[in-house]
Amino acid sequence: MSIFKSKEEKEFEKKLTLKKTIAQMTKQLKKLEEQKQIYIEKAKEAKLHGLDNELSLAISALKSALAQEKKIREMKINFEIMVSLKDMLQTTSEFLNGMSSLSKDMVKLTDDKQFAQVSKQFSLAMASTEKQQERMELFLDDSKDSFSNVSEASNISNDEIMSLINEEINQDGKKDDVEASLADLDKKLQEKLNG
Repeated sequence: MSIFKSKEEKEFEKKLTLKKTIAQMTKQLKKLEEQKQIYIEKAKEAKLHGLDNELSLAISALKSALAQEKKIREMKINFEIMVSLKDMLQTTSEFLNGMSSLSKDMVKLTDDKQFAQVSKQFSLAMASTEKQQERMELFLDDSKDSFSNVSEASNISNDEIMSLINEEINQDGKKDDVEASLADLDKKLQEKLNG
């Protein structure tokens, strides 16, 4: 085993790290999906048994899980886009290296008039790369803004949560005075939020 890693070994390790990161975010999303179902079940149970405090607790936990899920989905999408952009930049870099090598060979084989044409093409390729780098910088700035503006758990309304809970109750075939309970529960939640 050598102390120094080859370029290929380093690149392989980088790709492995990127795959592990995406897999970890996917795993976390799956856990949150399971937690959401547990919280919905607890909210249904609390509502059906008239346990208002427990219902509020289940709703808070559900809000938190939904907010975490949104944040992780945003991070995963941004990460996958960044990986794609990195691959594209690497391809561009390899293209430019090839163009540079090709241009050098062509200079040796051509006269001054042909060299001017190759030089112009090379300049166009370099300008294109510069534009791509500027776009990448803009994207990174936008990505930072997106991460800093991730919505808080409180942005999820009680109506959305109650809609999920009622949908689950209705699927179980337990529709006993749901509308009256919902109005009463909504009133109590508003009193707690305002009080």
